[in-house]
Amino acid sequence: MRRFALLLCVSALALASACSDRSTSPTADATARRSLTPVPVCLTATEIDALIDAAFVDGSPDEQSALGKWDNIKKQRAAGDREEVIQEKTIDLVDFMLTKKQQGKLLAEANPTTLAAFADLINALFCYANLGQYYFPGGDAWFIYPTDDAQTVEREDGQAAMRLPANAVFTPTLVTITPTSTVLNTKLDKYPQNFEFSKYPANEPFAKFVITEVCAETPSPEIFEELVLGHNKADGSFELLPEVPSLLTRCATTQASVPASITDRLLNLVLPRKLHAAVMFGGGGVAGSVLELSPIGPVDPRVNVSANASSTTAPIGSLVSPSPMVTLTTPNGVPLDGIRVDFTTLADSYALGATVSPSNRLTMDATISNDSAGTASATWRLGTALGTYGLSATPQIGGTVAVPGVEFIPALRTFEATSTPPAQLVVTQGPATGASFVAGVLHTPATIVEARDASGRLVEGFTGTITMTAASGAAAQAVGGTTAKTATSGVATFDDLSITKTGTFTMAPAGSFDATSLAASGAYAVTITPAAATTITAVNTVPATSAVNTVLTPVVEVRDQYGNLRPGTPVYFTPTPDENNVTPSAATTLSPSGQASTQWTVLFGTNTLFAALDPSAQEGRFVEFTTNVATSTSVSLSCSEKGNREPINNFAVRLTKAPAQGNTVRPIKAVQFYFSVNGNAKAPTNYPVTVAATYTTAAGVVATVTTQEVLALRGSASEDLAGRFTFLTPFTPRSNTPVIFKFTGPAISNEIRFNVGPCQPGDRNCRSRCEAKTISSTGFNLFANPIVRESMKFDLFSN
Repeated sequence: MRRFALLLCVSALALASACSDRSTSPTADATARRSLTPVPVCLTATEIDALIDAAFVDGSPDEQSALGKWDNIKKQRAAGDREEVIQEKTIDLVDFMLTKKQQGKLLAEANPTTLAAFADLINALFCYANLGQYYFPGGDAWFIYPTDDAQTVEREDGQAAMRLPANAVFTPTLVTITPTSTVLNTKLDKYPQNFEFSKYPANEPFAKFVITEVCAETPSPEIFEELVLGHNKADGSFELLPEVPSLLTRCATTQASVPASITDRLLNLVLPRKLHAAVMFGGGGVAGSVLELSPIGPVDPRVNVSANASSTTAPIGSLVSPSPMVTLTTPNGVPLDGIRVDFTTLADSYALGATVSPSNRLTMDATISNDSAGTASATWRLGTALGTYGLSATPQIGGTVAVPGVEFIPALRTFEATSTPPAQLVVTQGPATGASFVAGVLHTPATIVEARDASGRLVEGFTGTITMTAASGAAAQAVGGTTAKTATSGVATFDDLSITKTGTFTMAPAGSFDATSLAASGAYAVTITPAAATTITAVNTVPATSAVNTVLTPVVEVRDQYGNLRPGTPVYFTPTPDENNVTPSAATTLSPSGQASTQWTVLFGTNTLFAALDPSAQEGRFVEFTTNVATSTSVSLSCSEKGNREPINNFAVRLTKAPAQGNTVRPIKAVQFYFSVNGNAKAPTNYPVTVAATYTTAAGVVATVTTQEVLALRGSASEDLAGRFTFLTPFTPRSNTPVIFKFTGPAISNEIRFNVGPCQPGDRNCRSRCEAKTISSTGFNLFANPIVRESMKFDLFSN
């Protein structure tokens, strides 16, 4: 406001100096300084004489009165009168000149230049009387006295006024009303015109409320009807004034042209004869009561409150989407931030379990977050019951924008949401259709199932049970793991599902709400393959006895730990004696039967065939086939001292004489003994045992031949395993001479023991044919007649 007043004074007589009797001349620098910084203009008494003379009609009574008052002030100062007296006289002079200006009796009204000079005159008088740092901006002004009755002061152009009650001030007060371009400190819609209402002394409060009035220009009468006055307070805040009826009668003028600029409009208000007349389509006066003067102008106090949606639907227990949101704007569309909006769940909805967070929020500026300007929103979650829910959003007075007097239209917004139930279960994550898993292995990724309503929205309030089922054709298949889960916020996660049977299975969710089954979608199919082979069983049997060189066909079947047939698994076939012919020695189980077989050619004696899943033949991973082939010579002898079985390395076994058929000695091809091992191991362990046979040849020469057999013993003292030792070349002892068999085993051979035979101790038949003698530390004469202690069961095989 003051800058504008100074702008009008650029071409005025600008005489700037200290309050003294020294005369100074105006300079360009002084004029520029005054244009930038409003300060009191201090002039000499002679310069004030010239300004008074220039302000009045030369020789008029008003000029004489003004000069007389001024001469009296100068004389009193020269006489050393008290400063209060000089100030009182100065105020009287200023009041006189302002009154004459209002009466149109000043030459200063002629143009802006003389008007600025008049303002300089008033400021110079204040400075001369030491009335403080007051700057008179020019324009319309009045002195108000403590004893004045109620009065109205109005600008000459009728565009602004002030109504003062009786005894409105405590001391003589100069009141000015000046057009201003100062912007009101509010985002509310503002309308021309703004006026600077000021007074001197500025720090003296009014004794009572005064009423300020301003003409307003609006595009429509409807907007004008809503306007109130607002002003910038001294602390920088903004205030709406309590509304009172306006008495201005000259606001609404109608002419052909409208001032194009704010400068033209202000000149129009300052000058006594208007340069232009405003066209006010919906104009008139706006009034309000105030204690503090400042820039004052018409403001639209309305704030439009709009909502993004008034009604919607949402699944039970779920967030309402989009979130309830209100937008606060002025009628001209200016978004308003910093206004608190309270969100309140209506009573009936609260009873249904609805919640809202946060309960209040400030409207957002466009620079905050990603929110739109002027908006406030809340997270609204429905309860788990079916029904209709309500929420209100109420803007609140407070802060720098929603000052008292602001009117929210409407005062609150309500939102309505109808809850919807779950209608379907949807698999949103799980193995891809066609994925393959080994039996018993967890399916990955975890299967996630969501409960959704008919519109496909997640039903966060569903906490029912969801199960996963598997079907192969029309048949259901048991599923391993946790197949029934309680949904959390409408979601169930199955992270330990597995199937133990082979085949192709369809995995699908199932569940219900209020006893109504929910539709299922997103089912997927998985293929289950067998787990690792764990068991082998015999499919067929072999005869207990067979003819020599018979070809047998043992068949085995392999399964995993869940009983599924296991095709493609190697099976190893191991015969005893090892010279038996097995073809193939390893075979792969067939698909889909899981079976494998071999061709087994049996020889004389007890024939054993192991069919194993691995060469170690662990317990449960092998099957044994046994058949006996009759021999041409078989001697069974058995004696046992005190019923004990003895370690093989403690004894030698003597056949008292070589077998013969008639008078012909038969060659010896193999000899078979029966063994066991200490302990209780369930799986067989291989033990290499060597047998040395010492005999007398037909030529009378003592000879020894050796052979080795691997015994697969399982740690059962009663196993009675037949171990047949076959010599690479059959040998023929001399007639009526003994054959001695001596055993050499592994380091633990003392644990390998002979099994007793069918004869009982004391059976002379047994002793007469075969003897076992303890080996002394010094050895013994193999061909001497020993004292018989015990005998062993064995079978002797000839060609």
